[in-house]
Amino acid sequence: MTYDRFEKTMLEIKKFCQKIDSLSDTFSCDFFVDLTAPLLDETVDLLSLHFKDKENWIDYWMWELDFGEKYEQGMVHIEGKEVPLKTIKDLYNLLER
Repeated sequence: MTYDRFEKTMLEIKKFCQKIDSLSDTFSCDFFVDLTAPLLDETVDLLSLHFKDKENWIDYWMWELDFGEKYEQGMVHIEGKEVPLKTIKDLYNLLER
């Protein structure tokens, strides 16, 4: 998968999640999250399979790092080396290793 295609996909996933969060907040319920979670999970699983992401970096970047927003320098080390994980490009570079 090219970087451009990956970037487009990740930006669409992020936008989708923001819309679902907004709807959930507006209506004070998790109905929209519950309704869309299986589709989102399958989409992320397909990306993980494509990249052979056995370490679950995509999930980590999306959920734990809030699409990279919570990343701080020095948070991720692989084989003793710091690996940036702030941007979609950083995630793509990690997955392509």
